[in-house]
Amino acid sequence: MAAEKLWLALTLTEGIGPARLRNLLLRFGSVEEIFNATPTALTAAGIPPQTASTLLSPQTADKAASIIDWCS
Repeated sequence: MAAEKLWLALTLTEGIGPARLRNLLLRFGSVEEIFNATPTALTAAGIPPQTASTLLSPQTADKAASIIDWCS
């Protein structure tokens, strides 16, 4: 998934606000690495299990892709 879709997926995920996003970027280094992380790694980084599951779900990626396509 392109970086802009990953960023959009992060912003669409309930429970990922500015502080958690900053912590994720500090821990994983990039938006791509956040999405390559396991749910266990995300939970260890302070993300609640349900939020980690939602973030990595295909539905979140599909929603982000749909929004990008609609804007194009």
